[in-house]
Amino acid sequence: MDRILNMFSNRSVRRFTAASLLCMLLCALGGWALAEKQARQSARLLQAQQLQIAGKLESSMPEAREQIRSAMLEERTAEDLARGEALLGAYGLRITDTSPKTNQTYQIIRKQLLTDLLLYGMTAPLLLFMLAMFAQSRILLGVQTLTAACRGISAGKAPLMSKRIPDGDLLVCGLELQRLYDACMHFKQIMQREKEQLRQRMQDISHQMKTPLSVIKLNLELLLEHPDMPLNKKTGFLQTNLKELSHMEWLISNQLKLARLEAGVVEYNLRLLPVGDTCRSVWMRFRQTAVQQDTELFCNVPKEILLWHDPAWLSEALTNLVKNALEHTKGGRVEITGEETPMTVQLTIRDNGSGISPAERAALFERFNRHSSALSEASTGIGLSIAKRITEDQGGELILEPNSDRGCCFHLCFLKKQKP
Repeated sequence: MDRILNMFSNRSVRRFTAASLLCMLLCALGGWALAEKQARQSARLLQAQQLQIAGKLESSMPEAREQIRSAMLEERTAEDLARGEALLGAYGLRITDTSPKTNQTYQIIRKQLLTDLLLYGMTAPLLLFMLAMFAQSRILLGVQTLTAACRGISAGKAPLMSKRIPDGDLLVCGLELQRLYDACMHFKQIMQREKEQLRQRMQDISHQMKTPLSVIKLNLELLLEHPDMPLNKKTGFLQTNLKELSHMEWLISNQLKLARLEAGVVEYNLRLLPVGDTCRSVWMRFRQTAVQQDTELFCNVPKEILLWHDPAWLSEALTNLVKNALEHTKGGRVEITGEETPMTVQLTIRDNGSGISPAERAALFERFNRHSSALSEASTGIGLSIAKRITEDQGGELILEPNSDRGCCFHLCFLKKQKP
């Protein structure tokens, strides 16, 4: 029953059913009209025969006029029929005889009835055939249009859904085909974009790895060519190689982190914790580095500030920002601060270093973008990209304060919220 109801949800099926019922109604009316016509013709034929018989009898026997009228108009009895059949049976006329050769009345009625039935029997199926062909042509036209659309999709062309597709399931199929094409094009664009990103990333990694590998190779060649080199020079070359290897390790580690972040496979363990503890852990990590380059490093984040965050990943973002600040500030000041409002929590990393020129601000968060004022050759240029992605993934926003007189000021802004 449900299958039948589903069929009638199709507009084309409903139209064809309505047209078929209308055609059946017309055929029934035509059959009734044909039967009525034949009944009237048969009655007229019998009346004509009776009138002819009455006229001949009256002309030959005028005195039996009353008996003729009575015989023609009164109800026939079985005895009258038997006497008539006995009288005319010798001439081949009997009540049960329907042979066209001997029964003229039967012959006339049969001929007229067969003629009408033949015309009616040809007209009704012809109408049904034309109706079925019309419905079939609309369906075939829709199927041909969908076939052409499929061929277009196979050739990489957009399907053209014309108005020739009838309403109903074929139209729904056409719309779904259009959605499928749009989805395929969307995924194709994503794949092309990812392919381009992969190509760019491989190019960037190759560019970043080329310099330290060249330095390491050159130092090793010098050590091999001069085995009698003084020990202090050998130690210097080895320390340089160790420094370059550390740079490569940092580069590869950050690349893997950025790849995971961009792929969206990082699962954050968000917890409501004092964000000051996370900031102080970063401060402790860089205290010795700041002392070595004669830079003041401070952390002033109130302990009572609570924030839903992943301590490990937020620490990674802060680490990249503080490292970036130290690379641009030698003999200056770097400060980590935090403040809370009724709606937000804001962390700030501020330095009084060389700053960023207006021309470099537009591409600040792009991968492998190194500032012209970077003091450290070990800078990879992807730390800010990682920090921005981690901040945004945890519902925050990383902003560079504009129009700062000296140095840089980064704000990590988070809206206060309930448990995600």
